[in-house]
Amino acid sequence: SYGDVLKDAVFAVRVKRVGKQHDFSSVEAERYIGGCLKAKSGAHSVRLKDPDVLVPIDIRDNSVWMIEKRVEGLGGYPIGSQDSVLSFMSGGYDSTVSSYLTMSRGLKT
Repeated sequence: SYGDVLKDAVFAVRVKRVGKQHDFSSVEAERYIGGCLKAKSGAHSVRLKDPDVLVPIDIRDNSVWMIEKRVEGLGGYPIGSQDSVLSFMSGGYDSTVSSYLTMSRGLKT
């Protein structure tokens, strides 16, 4: 719960929306949710740049998701979404590095 974390903290809300049936923008949702959180949690203030606490929220169609923990991965394409690729290996290190980079992007090498 963000209630204890926001007490006496400086925070910001970030909203990402998916779907077209919303009659509000992401910025409007951030303002509304941020105002409610500030009033209810006892937070010190809101600061959009470099806040102490970031509250990420995803709005997908008619569901609202409050994200408690985000784990960053290597990035790239989702596994299995691309065709296989062929990597030619030579005696140097550059072919090994390029193969690693394609695998880290999610390509089946």
